[in-house]
Amino acid sequence: MTNQANQLAATPRNRPCGVLNLIRGFNSKRQPFARVSVLGLFIALLFGTSGCEKPERLLPKRSSEGFIAVVGNVKDDPVWHILAASAERYRAGLGEFELKIFAADADAPSAQTRLLRQIHDPKMRGLCIWPSDVGVMRDILLDLRTKGVPVVTMMTPIPYHEPFPYSGLDEIAVGRALASAAFEAVDGDGTVALLKHGGDSVHHADRYLGFSERAAEVPSMIVLSEFECLGNEFVGQRLVRDYVERFPRLNAMVTLDDWALRGLKSGDTLLPGGCKLITYGPYPDYWPMVNSGSCYALVGARYDRIAERALQMCVTLARGEVLEISEFFAEPITVKQSNLKQFRIDWFHWLEKK
Repeated sequence: MTNQANQLAATPRNRPCGVLNLIRGFNSKRQPFARVSVLGLFIALLFGTSGCEKPERLLPKRSSEGFIAVVGNVKDDPVWHILAASAERYRAGLGEFELKIFAADADAPSAQTRLLRQIHDPKMRGLCIWPSDVGVMRDILLDLRTKGVPVVTMMTPIPYHEPFPYSGLDEIAVGRALASAAFEAVDGDGTVALLKHGGDSVHHADRYLGFSERAAEVPSMIVLSEFECLGNEFVGQRLVRDYVERFPRLNAMVTLDDWALRGLKSGDTLLPGGCKLITYGPYPDYWPMVNSGSCYALVGARYDRIAERALQMCVTLARGEVLEISEFFAEPITVKQSNLKQFRIDWFHWLEKK
């Protein structure tokens, strides 16, 4: 053998590993006892190691540390209480992830922004959030997504050319339900006025679209006027009261959200007895109005599965899997005197955490 060949034979890449040396030992002229001893050592090496790899070179197990955060718009929102309870019920479905639930102290984008800064952590594997403001929260959530944190929005979608997965209301269906309730309230032939947002609120714009589509299907119901309050409760109440005073024969008033009811004290009357109110927001504070007949209908949805479906999507993304469905829409519900009792039972059932 030449010197070059001797050098190649001496390199680690060309040396046989310990197991191969043992195998070669079986071909040598050794005594039977020695062969048995070598065979035992070979078996021990075979089951104790993987080839010639050392144990420390094996790939480490995937870390199961981390949490999914569920963030609400504000602590005292009645729908948020249902979402939080639904998230608690789904805790076991998170598998290896922990669950942490938060909500802002105030209904303001600045409060939710501060909260997100406080909870942001390298161990946050996903975020399900009810955005308090579309414009403010969009850039923050896009930044989180860019950093690898899966984000799912609840109740309020955020429009973008690559939208976030969403679990919440079908706002067009809510608008159609409001129009259908108004049509029923006026017995299919009457006059209606509409209070809408008028600003850049995406979900209120979709509600208005749904209302307009449904109203066009029932031309016997006449929409006398549409006016805007830009989401201001004081403006909304004033507009509703002023309009009813000028048109006392109005049959029904529809408001796309509960602006005109916010802040009303017990016993306050918004509309005269001959004008029926249809609005969004089947909240406990408004149940007495439905029970007394001063409010004809409250449109809402089955809120009990919204957080659950958001968490399902978020966990799927956190595990690096592909979503088959990136949207979930809760079924609309119209609450009237006839089904108020059952709706109250359902509501308190949704608040149960187990």
